[in-house]
Amino acid sequence: MKFTTWIHYFWKVPVCGLLFFFGFIPGGQLAAWMGLPTPPMPAGADQATIAQFTLLGSLILALGLAAVARGLSGSFLWRWLSLFFFTWIAYGVNTYLEAAIFSTMAAASLYTVVLYLPASLFCSAAVAWLFPSKTQRIGLLAQLRTFFTGRSSGGWIGRLLAAFLSFPLVYYVFGRLISPIVLPYYQQGANELALPGWGQLLPVLALRSLLFLLVCLPI
Repeated sequence: MKFTTWIHYFWKVPVCGLLFFFGFIPGGQLAAWMGLPTPPMPAGADQATIAQFTLLGSLILALGLAAVARGLSGSFLWRWLSLFFFTWIAYGVNTYLEAAIFSTMAAASLYTVVLYLPASLFCSAAVAWLFPSKTQRIGLLAQLRTFFTGRSSGGWIGRLLAAFLSFPLVYYVFGRLISPIVLPYYQQGANELALPGWGQLLPVLALRSLLFLLVCLPI
């Protein structure tokens, strides 16, 4: 990567990250307008610490989206919407689905889904604008024709099924790896954590895997 490119990243990434961070303000206002109550914070949570980690996470998210945006061809609108749905589903909706079965914390609320909506919109728009594609610009219809004619229908079914199943498989494998460390906390209900049964876990994993697949396909 050229030195001038690093310089651009140095100021562009913080701009995009700050837009995500401050996007929580209109997100909270929108949730309040919709009648969604602000969920209480977990006992012992420190607002300043949460804000610091949220800001750090926003900057890391912006950096990752910038790398994706550089390889994403198409018009500004197409790149913006692709990045928006990817961010909102992966960050906001996924947080809600995960917390809904694994905890009773504030994240397990539809308030969270609405909260992340403006933040994802603002950040993805800035990323799509400030980090233009380094690939040749091709129309959406032309991209779709080239993409889907590369394999047979049977080949696509197999690839989509493999992608759909990969998320639960990776989730299970890495969950087993860390379970000796974290499982006691879930069993004890520490910090408002909960341990769902397979009857709860599998449907949520299937839904999350489908959502991830749908927002990854345009990218």
